[in-house]
Amino acid sequence: MEVAPVLSFVIVDGRIPGRTSLYAAVILLLLAAAQASSLFAAPMSPKAVVARESARNKALAEHDATHRLDLIPLPADVVRSPTRPSGIGERLSGPAYDFFGTRYVNATAFWTTDKSQAQVLDFLREHPPRGAQVATESSGSGGPAIEFSWTHPPRGVWSASVLVGVVKRSGGGSALRADVTDQWELPRSPAARIPGHLRFLVVRVKPIEEGIPISEEGQPEPPPRVPRFNSTVRQSLIASLVRLVEREPAYQITELPSCGPPAIGEVDLIELVFMDHRDGRVLATVSRKSSGGPCDPLLLHPRGAGTYPLDFGYRVMERVGGLIDTATPRKVGAPEGDGAGWTRTSDQGIMSPVL
Repeated sequence: MEVAPVLSFVIVDGRIPGRTSLYAAVILLLLAAAQASSLFAAPMSPKAVVARESARNKALAEHDATHRLDLIPLPADVVRSPTRPSGIGERLSGPAYDFFGTRYVNATAFWTTDKSQAQVLDFLREHPPRGAQVATESSGSGGPAIEFSWTHPPRGVWSASVLVGVVKRSGGGSALRADVTDQWELPRSPAARIPGHLRFLVVRVKPIEEGIPISEEGQPEPPPRVPRFNSTVRQSLIASLVRLVEREPAYQITELPSCGPPAIGEVDLIELVFMDHRDGRVLATVSRKSSGGPCDPLLLHPRGAGTYPLDFGYRVMERVGGLIDTATPRKVGAPEGDGAGWTRTSDQGIMSPVL
């Protein structure tokens, strides 16, 4: 713990011996008091921390997007235009297509060149920006365009891409428009943490009414689906799951226009219940739908806190796959509490319900 400095003075005849005046001493005392008060200032709330980090990441994205305009390889004879070039009508008045959502920043630039449209497009395909690859190519009323996506944007930037549109000019040559789009990263809340002292894990597999069922003609109706359960006291598995959850960033895809078509087949809700011991307190719950669609984040609910969407948690579900596959219905008449009705069935600490 940092300790504020303590200043002491001996005052003789209303003065402090030496060259330091009483006025200067008062200033030093005020500075020391200010430093001491900062040590005891109330900590920022998790929401305030997220807001501060989000604003910082947005500023980083704005700087990064402007910088990436200079990283686009272009033909040697291009001339940058301060505004939209002439001789192209209404084309290049906007990007080749609109971006959905609001959590992104743009940087735009224009160029002209004596090279033909086809030559410029060939040059772009052969010279992608360093660290980027072709994501899409499109062609519409505004002219053809190539989108490049950077694989490893800097920390704080979730995604970075550039869309380059190329059109013919009436007097010959071509005009280019580049739109760099950076999506800044949503920071993970400091409250999105799993508490320690975990000794028992329950796995719940709950059927939910989603997805398109698969049925074969002439086959009997499958039996009703029921919840299934499994558990473990294996500390190495529990610790590895906690580490995987703690590494997941915050869920980023918050503004999708659509979640896409429903999943094909049965969908379950997978819940991992972390407890301090068997029949003890639930310290955290982690859940995700088995469909794993773009709108199905990993949900973390620590004890006494809110619910925090995290990235999809594929490695989490893969790590606990054995417990999911071997989960069975709870025994008839068993109490509904977590950990009830379990008996040890192996020396690995895996617990199965008594049927």
